Amino acid sequence: MALTETQAAKLIYRATYGPKKGMSDIDYLVKTGVNAWFDEQYNAPVTSLFELSQSLGEERDKQYQDYLSFYGAYWHKVCHDEDQLRQRMAFALSQILVVSYHGGVWFDWLSHYFDVLSRHALGNYRDLLKEVTLHPAMGMYLSLQNSKKHDPVKNTFPDENYARELMQLFTIGLYKLKDNGIPVLDDNGELIPTYTHYDVQEMARVLTGWKRSSGRHDPMIAVEANHDTGEKVVLGTVFPAGQTAEQDLEQALDLVFNHPATPAQVATQLIKRLVTSNPRRRYIKAVANVFIDNGQGVRGDLFAVTKAILTDKDALNGHGGRDNFKTGTSVENFGKVKEPVIAMANLFRALGLDSHQALWGDFSTIDTLGQALLMAPSVFNFYTPTDAPPGAISEAELTAPEFTILNLTNMNSIHNKYDNFIWADQDNGGTGMRNTTWDSTDFRVHVQDGTALVQIINERLFGGLMSDRLQAYLRETHSIFTDNPNRSDKEIVRVMLYTAQNSPEFRCEV
Repeated sequence: MALTETQAAKLIYRATYGPKKGMSDIDYLVKTGVNAWFDEQYNAPVTSLFELSQSLGEERDKQYQDYLSFYGAYWHKVCHDEDQLRQRMAFALSQILVVSYHGGVWFDWLSHYFDVLSRHALGNYRDLLKEVTLHPAMGMYLSLQNSKKHDPVKNTFPDENYARELMQLFTIGLYKLKDNGIPVLDDNGELIPTYTHYDVQEMARVLTGWKRSSGRHDPMIAVEANHDTGEKVVLGTVFPAGQTAEQDLEQALDLVFNHPATPAQVATQLIKRLVTSNPRRRYIKAVANVFIDNGQGVRGDLFAVTKAILTDKDALNGHGGRDNFKTGTSVENFGKVKEPVIAMANLFRALGLDSHQALWGDFSTIDTLGQALLMAPSVFNFYTPTDAPPGAISEAELTAPEFTILNLTNMNSIHNKYDNFIWADQDNGGTGMRNTTWDSTDFRVHVQDGTALVQIINERLFGGLMSDRLQAYLRETHSIFTDNPNRSDKEIVRVMLYTAQNSPEFRCEV
């Protein structure tokens, strides 16, 4: 498959945390070819957030990791790691298979959990489900740990939390779907639930008997005395009496993994995280079909699914779902608002941002960006896949989930935070935001040539995708500032970069 330079640039932005220092990543993809590039990313060494975060914590004489070591390690990986496809996919999965610090999960568990997502991000979804289910972070967050069979004396019952979210959020979803994601309706035109509360209760019985291991980061272990060994029926499937906790777990995961609704659910969520908020039905169906069968008879191959998402003709050619679908007066809508973390990652990599020291400092970003890795306010993430802001978008029957965390207050905070990082260039002594620095030479050498300066901004911050309209606007801005003799070169560069990264073109993917 041969890509144009424009297609390659867009693929890099979706498949990674953004091109690093200009067009080299994009040119390499065009030269190497799609299949070879994906194979290289698949075979790139898997880097560990846990190990880096742990070492940064130890440097500060911390027995365990804290938010400084966790987020410092994360942003170091964003800027420097070569396994970008895997890391970008892991970030997407972290918003589907959610655990969060706000559920009482310690940072060393969070970094270890993210490593699980990274390790399986290009593996098999069934394997990922198993490891996620038994991870101590998930055991704590969705209270599966220490869930015990019904005790009639104490009048206690199995915990239903993980049982519900395993079905609702991680696999089959709330309602039955066709293979293209369109809901199946009953004779009255109503949505058909995929499961009932009885199914949740029975699944909770299936999942009893697990507790934390003596190893802090080891998978949970079964305590058979706490497991309900009676017969259970989930989604019409019988779980025979007498099965062990492991046997019941394996059957449960097989059941939801192989459920007909799971491929479309997973496909829709991943497409929305990586490419567009309003995918066409044929796009969802094409990706769901790859989830069902990767072409070699394997179900749940996430590498094949990821490649299908990023190289589908809708992604490469910008075809999106239509608005006002029910009325028929519709036009295609393609693209998405960048999540604040992704936009900041794009900026960091474009500038070549680095740290003066091993520990990067406070990059939690939750207070300023409204988003941070594994900091979601609930198991439903920072937003749901169907969120839409009131007004034009919702009235057009479209979705734009990322707008849920973008408001006037945090948009101002985002602008200021990004500006602080721009101000951290070496020409200012490199003493900017949290000891970070970057080399602004490539921009400063063109400071008196508006056309050349806009061109380098286009290459570095936009991968060559900047529109003619925005280029003209930036050249006009440059002319205004260079006409003022009191403006220094570094001020001109700062204003130009600040204006460029505040543009809708930088903050959106199309």
